[in-house]
Amino acid sequence: MTSQNIPPRLCQSPCSPDPSGLRLVAKIWTGFDPQPATHWTEVAQLNHQTLLELPEAGLTAPDFSDTDARRVVDAWSFPLHGADLSAIEIDPDTLREEQRNWSPEL
Repeated sequence: MTSQNIPPRLCQSPCSPDPSGLRLVAKIWTGFDPQPATHWTEVAQLNHQTLLELPEAGLTAPDFSDTDARRVVDAWSFPLHGADLSAIEIDPDTLREEQRNWSPEL
């Protein structure tokens, strides 16, 4: 399972077709406001909490394995329900310049 397949896998196994799982995820993540300085451990902690509460609520499917759970904790980013994903206006030349000058901060 790749990281982009985690949310569908998560929702297919422990959350669907009962929307209670999605409500539980929303409850845990509501109020999380990721910022550029947000450390990945904050995300991992909320993923871990999500995976602890799903079985307690009886929402974990039998085929959702410990391996799946570890992948969610390690690789699932976070729900984007609160993110502003609207398009921003930017000059294409300015964008290309920013892309040329970008380097990852490791």
